[in-house]
This record gives sequence, structure tokens and C-alpha cells, in this order.
Amino acid sequence: MGSFDALDILDRAYAVHQPTSDWLRGVAEAVCAVADHGRGLLAFSLSSAANGSPELSLPTPAGVGDFWPAWFEEMKAMPHELQRYGRLTPALTYKSHFTTAAIAAVPAFQMYVDQTFRARLVDPPRTAREIIERDIERGVAWAECLAMHASDGTDHDLFFVLPCPQQKHDLPSLQEVEHWARVMAHVSNAWRLHRDLRARGRGPLDAADAVLAPNGAILDIDTEEAMPPEVRAVLSDAVKVIERHRATKGKASPPPERILAERLALVAGQWSLVDAYDSDGKRFVTARRNDEGWTVPALSDRQRQIAVHLARGHSNKLMAYQLGISIGTVTTHVRRLAEKLDTDNRVQLVAACQMMVAFDPMSFPR
Repeated sequence: MGSFDALDILDRAYAVHQPTSDWLRGVAEAVCAVADHGRGLLAFSLSSAANGSPELSLPTPAGVGDFWPAWFEEMKAMPHELQRYGRLTPALTYKSHFTTAAIAAVPAFQMYVDQTFRARLVDPPRTAREIIERDIERGVAWAECLAMHASDGTDHDLFFVLPCPQQKHDLPSLQEVEHWARVMAHVSNAWRLHRDLRARGRGPLDAADAVLAPNGAILDIDTEEAMPPEVRAVLSDAVKVIERHRATKGKASPPPERILAERLALVAGQWSLVDAYDSDGKRFVTARRNDEGWTVPALSDRQRQIAVHLARGHSNKLMAYQLGISIGTVTTHVRRLAEKLDTDNRVQLVAACQMMVAFDPMSFPR
């Protein structure tokens, strides 16, 4: 798929005050605009019902033909399999690759395949390729498809499924998987915030933890205790980054990896920044805590010291000098921190450390 406009997807995702159907349609259209294989996209929700069983709902087409209702009915018959899919696979994968893995690793999926094909009075296939070839023979439009999912562990998942005209695919590159995983992390955060605001009946400026100007200035905060200076600084910087990206949109837009890396701190700390307008049409940015129980990972005392220095932008050489240890020791601690915080480069690690220190300042040395 190559490069894509991450900014438009994020802007659509964080327009959380729209009605649910409009919100999901906006996100689906933004994803479809950059990932479409020529046959459109179908988005839908998979959420746990009151009895604990997963249910599919909110089917939302974007540029897709009229064949999607029949496919959606088939998917509604296998909600448990889709739930396992969301827990076992990366945020971006092809149906054939998922099916190959599922047949080998998920006995329930093999049982589903057996029952489905025996109901048609034919012998069940044993490989993903067989399944796809038979679907092609039957004229199934979704014989092969690309699937993305946004999942945050609260059993409220979103899926974006794009049928593919071609039947042979290379695995998505690691860069593509990484980019889309981060995009889906933002979509998941926005989906959680949208549900919370709708459930509480809150308007754009109601009960925000902070209100900022588009230039990053803090205009109002809920309480000093809930938002210490470290958090305010991170959110203010994030607003400035977002506004800078918007200013360059359509001109020399930053690559998606830069946009996503610079917004990593928001995901790490589970904060969401949302545009809001007052009655006079003036735009503000509201900051809302939007976590699912995120906590600071277990770190040694030395790793906490290193995290504080990283949050301040210090080099390994400076950290070694100030802490009185070797550069090699610092390098080892930095590597272990990166592993614990699941970051891939220095920019991401610094952003994650900044939000981690801001999230729980009392646990870190001053």
C-alpha cells in the first residue's frame, strides 16, 4: 500500500462528538481512501453483549458494492472466531494468511470450516488456498480480503475489511504492519472515548480534563492534582505537533511514521486530544483522560533514573557522566527500557518516557 495519509484518518477518528454512524462512516472513508483495492471497504463493530457473547453490529460500507450484506450475515454466524482473530493476529493481515494460521492453531476454526462445507454437502477443504479457490468458484466477492482491526482489550473491537481482486499477496511489510498498528491504536482510543462521551451525554467542552488553545496554551484545567506540570507540557507539545501537521497537509506533509511517532506519547499515556467549538464557533482543543487501566511498567531504580534523563532528551554520554556509570551500562538500560515500553527507536522511546514520567511523577526521581 505504500505511504498513506495518516493525518486524515486520525482527524476523522478524533471527531468523536459526531453520532456513532457518522463517526464510523468518516473513519471508514478515510481508511478506504488509502487502502482500497478497488472494491471498497466494510467496517463493523464486534462488542460483547450483556450476556458476554460477542455480537457484530454497525455495518458501514465505504465504496463497496451491494454484495456486502450477504458476507456480513456470514460473519455474524462466527463472532467467536472473529474475536479470536482480533486477539491472535496483527492489526493488518490478509484473509489467506490468517486462515492458514487459524486452521493450524485454532481447533474451533477448523470445526467451523468443516461444518460450513459439510452443510453444503461437500468435503471440507484442508488449506487456506483450497478455501479461497472454492470461494472463487462460487463467485464469492470476499474470497480474498485485507483486514485491519482496532482492539484495546475491552471487548469493543472495530474491523475494516477490504475485498481484494487479486488472489496472490506477499505478506504486508513490517513497516506497513507497524504503521497500521499505530493508526489502529488511535482509532481504538477514539472509539473508546466516543463510547464514553455518548454514554455520559457529554458535549464537546463538558467535563474535559483540560482546554487548550490551538497554539498549545493551557486555558483551563480540571485540577492541579489530576494534571501536574509534566502532563500539561506533554499535551501542550502534542497540540503544537498536530497543528503543525495540519498546516503542512497537502504541501510537504510529514511521512506517516513521523506523524505516528510524534503522537505516540498520547497513546502511551492514554490521553485523547479532541477539537471542540464554543457557541461562537471558536475552536479549542480538549484533553481527556482515556485509559483502559494503563500503568507504568515495572522498572528498576536505575531504569527509572534513565527514563527521567531520556524524558529530558539527554544523550547516553551525558547520562553516563551524570550517573557515574559507563556508556555501555547506560546503553544496556536504554535497550531494556525500549523493550519494556515496546518502542522501536529513540524518538518513540523519549516520547514514551515523557508520558510515563508525567503519568506517575511521584514514582520517578526529580
